[in-house]
Amino acid sequence: MLTTLTTFALLAGGGVPASRPPAAAVTSVPITTNGVTLSVPLQLGQNCPKNVVACSSGEPALSLAQIRSLAQVFGPTIRMTKPSKTSSDTLNLAFPASKVGIYGIGLPPMFNLKGESYYSASSILGFLARSSPNAYYTASPRLQLHADRVTVDMGAVPAEKVKLFFSGLAFSLAEELLPETFRPAMPCQKCDTPGVTSITWSASPPARLQTSLAPGEVVMLLIYNPSFFKERNAPYITATGIVGTGGWVSLPVEKLPARMVTDLTQLRPDPLNEGNGVLLRVTNTPLGDLSKGLVPSR
Repeated sequence: MLTTLTTFALLAGGGVPASRPPAAAVTSVPITTNGVTLSVPLQLGQNCPKNVVACSSGEPALSLAQIRSLAQVFGPTIRMTKPSKTSSDTLNLAFPASKVGIYGIGLPPMFNLKGESYYSASSILGFLARSSPNAYYTASPRLQLHADRVTVDMGAVPAEKVKLFFSGLAFSLAEELLPETFRPAMPCQKCDTPGVTSITWSASPPARLQTSLAPGEVVMLLIYNPSFFKERNAPYITATGIVGTGGWVSLPVEKLPARMVTDLTQLRPDPLNEGNGVLLRVTNTPLGDLSKGLVPSR
């Protein structure tokens, strides 16, 4: 099975991160709401120089200017550091520890375009969303983050890019869903944070399953499989899909877990739990209570 994989682990300084027709070009027209709407169209691989692979790969990105605008509303401090003379500047975002219980993240740029640095949109928004326990995402008709009275509007994003965006949130979502595993109580004898491998593409036919969810909802399959990438300490695997007609969803995995569960204790690191999986609705689910998005197997 040929797959495209990305493994996520804890970032320096803290924790982050059915097909539809292509959407129209992203615009900067805000949506009217009762609160504040920030229009931050994602860089989706358009207008990229041929030699900038990280840009043309199409992983959703935000410019430093956009991140500064978001920081003015969400409140984290921004600091740029240079780890070495030959490295790129690292973007550091930090909240007061008393606000969200985490210190911050440090991210190198994904690429530079016309003098502007671009960073992972999933990592940035996944971190900012943690400042609001009631925050949630929607993906249809526009990809948006709703946090208290703030709506971050990322535009009408094509289905494949929506899946890439949520794949980039894999570590952040797994960490929130299984806090005892990813954020063990201190002090602890073994505090290694497990990694999460996100499968975004497979040469094998995708696995399909039926849910009771409405078309347009985004789901993430989370599997405990420590044998998959044992050498990386990445025992968790994720795959993301968009629900289509009849509640059917296609996921880029060769086969579904033999045992789908809704009891999260059956996903904790334990030899007896190997191969277990859960299906999580990641849109219209409060990020501070992801267990409300667990989808029963059918």
